[in-house]
Amino acid sequence: MKQLSFPAEAGNLRGARSVRRTFRSVPRALVFLVLLSRFAFAAHFVDPKKHWSLNYPDSWHIQQALLDAGGPLVLTTFPSGKYLHGGLLPPGAMEVNIRDFPASTDENAIIISSPPDGVSNVRRSVEVIGGRGVLRADYDWTDDQVAKWHVTSVAVRVGGRLFLILLTYERRQPSPKETAIGEQALSQIVSSLSTEGGK
Repeated sequence: MKQLSFPAEAGNLRGARSVRRTFRSVPRALVFLVLLSRFAFAAHFVDPKKHWSLNYPDSWHIQQALLDAGGPLVLTTFPSGKYLHGGLLPPGAMEVNIRDFPASTDENAIIISSPPDGVSNVRRSVEVIGGRGVLRADYDWTDDQVAKWHVTSVAVRVGGRLFLILLTYERRQPSPKETAIGEQALSQIVSSLSTEGGK
């Protein structure tokens, strides 16, 4: 399979051009409302040890027990501790898992983190999310319990670190509404990632 890679800040110029075109063609009041709806209702997370931070939709929840146990940052559309038996997501739920890696890590090696035996329908692309160039993979995964998931995996380089963001739906074919909510969350997280002292 052909590997895909991208420069550390790919896509910023294209994103800037897109924003300029948007402001020329759309009434400013409408643009303001779109931006307000996207960023006004955001919660903030700071990793006090690794000194990175991000914003996420304030309707999502941090799974604090996983964080306290030394695990990655996990955000869900359901309250903390409400996983089903076996750690399964409740029906209609979504989960975002954020991990950081050293800058020397190859994004192609980690972009698909699920066990290979259960992975199918893999689609890779290099694109712009939240104004930043990312390597993206969308795929389906069937776990050991024969539960079926749809996963969107995004690798993005920020401030000398590589971040892997996994968006997981509880079934293979998310609805258009679920897809929109998930893509909005991804965009907000990616655009707000910062390694400047956890600000």
